[in-house]
Amino acid sequence: MKKVILFFVILVCFISNQPISITDKEFVIFYFCDMKGRYEFDLDGRMGLATISELKRQESKRFYDHRGQVFLLSGGNFSGVGDNMRSHFGLLNKAAFDAVFVGEEELLYLEQNLALRNLELPLIAERENEFKAIKEKHITSHGIHFRISSNLPSIEDKSVDIQLLFHTTGSYDYLKSLETEKPIYYFLNESEISSFSFKKNIYTAQCPSPEKIGKLSLFFRKKNLIRQRQEFIPLNSKDSNNSWLEPDREIINELK
Repeated sequence: MKKVILFFVILVCFISNQPISITDKEFVIFYFCDMKGRYEFDLDGRMGLATISELKRQESKRFYDHRGQVFLLSGGNFSGVGDNMRSHFGLLNKAAFDAVFVGEEELLYLEQNLALRNLELPLIAERENEFKAIKEKHITSHGIHFRISSNLPSIEDKSVDIQLLFHTTGSYDYLKSLETEKPIYYFLNESEISSFSFKKNIYTAQCPSPEKIGKLSLFFRKKNLIRQRQEFIPLNSKDSNNSWLEPDREIINELK
């Protein structure tokens, strides 16, 4: 009898960690809208780039059967601005970022330090630039084609299955007349979401507060988005019920 109970416990645990179908694909997107150059822990050992890196590593372990992938995105201000600006661009690769939007001040710094191009950083810029940072990034994973940018193309690309947009300037009036066959996600502040007009295949993901990271889970059956889940993950915050994340020591050493 004990063996039968144990079998059902194992079966339930296995099923609960699977998509609706064994052929479905799950994609987890960790994201910031504005990192503000936050790299280190605070005095309580919270937050920090090393914690973010470890969070992605742990989440990626769930996809042991190659049924999905985890992305890490920064919507802007990775290095901070003004006197608080940092130059740790090499950490983008160590922390396994997949796409990072850079602002004008960061882009000017990069254009003055073209040797950083050798790092092959996952940067996205809104304008043409001497650093040759791209204006949009395309990632194809498990047959799903992602486009990551700040704006929509003038003509819809039928080969793109989903678009992730960090829209920084301008209004959203054009969305009232927008018709799209594939899902589009806008990463927005709470005030912008409250006045957002939802339409078919147009979704929003709210920007996280400074002590958290956003998590967007997308489930695909073949090439169709069938469900989603959005949440915020505390970065070792005191009020979190989650276990404490042991930070990535390699990144901590880089920051010393």
